[in-house]
Amino acid sequence: MMLRLVVLVFMLGLQLRHCAADLCSWTGSGFAAAVDSRIVLQVRLRCTEGSVRWIYPGQALRVVLEPNLSSARRTTVCIKPSPSLRGASVFIERSGELNASCRPCNDTELLMAVCNSDFVVRGSIKNVSHDSARQTSLVEVSAARVYWQRSGVFEHQPTAAGSPWRGHIHTLLQCHVQPGDGEFLFTGSEHFGEAWLGCAPRYKDFLSVYQTAWAARRNSCDFPLD
Repeated sequence: MMLRLVVLVFMLGLQLRHCAADLCSWTGSGFAAAVDSRIVLQVRLRCTEGSVRWIYPGQALRVVLEPNLSSARRTTVCIKPSPSLRGASVFIERSGELNASCRPCNDTELLMAVCNSDFVVRGSIKNVSHDSARQTSLVEVSAARVYWQRSGVFEHQPTAAGSPWRGHIHTLLQCHVQPGDGEFLFTGSEHFGEAWLGCAPRYKDFLSVYQTAWAARRNSCDFPLD
C-alpha cells in the first residue's frame, strides 16, 4: 500500500525542523512535536554506522541516511510511533512517496533491486523471531550464494554443508514473515550494520522475470545465472 504522507505533511502546514547534520549517531527529544503537532523532526546522518535514540517520540522522525562514501546511496526513512508508544512504523521514502514495505515488488522494482541493493543473496528462511516491542521481525537466512554485500552481514561458514553462508535480515512485524520451504532471492539495504529486507521473490520467479527482460533488452544490469 502506498502512502502519500510526505505530500500531506506540507499540505497540512506541518513544519520540518532540522535537528542535526553530518552525525554518526543522534539522540533527541520529540517533546516539541507533542506541543506543536505540525513539527516533524529531521535528522541527517552521514556515517556507515551509528544509532538513533528518540526520546518522547512525537509526530514523526525523518532520517536521511547519506554515508560519506562514493559508493553509498542516499536513503530516507520516516519513523512514525504507534499511539501506544510500544512500537513504530518505518517507511522508506521514494520519489516523494512513502512505501508500506510489505507489498510485493513489481518486475521493474525487482530488476532495479538486484542492481542497486546493498546485498543480494540466494537462500532459504531457517527461522523467524518476532519483537513486538520494536514491531520488527528478524529473519535467519541460510544462503547458498552471496552475489554481493556491502559489508559482512552474511558470514561464510566453510564447515556448513549445502549452504555455507549465514545471516540475519530485519523486516517489519506487520509483514508477517514466516519460515517455510523454497529458495528466495533476498535483496535490501544495510543501515548501521543491519540488513533490512527489500524485494524477496522466489528465485524461480526472479529467473522468469530476468530472462524475459534480458530477451527484450530491458534488464538494468547483468546478473550471474547459475
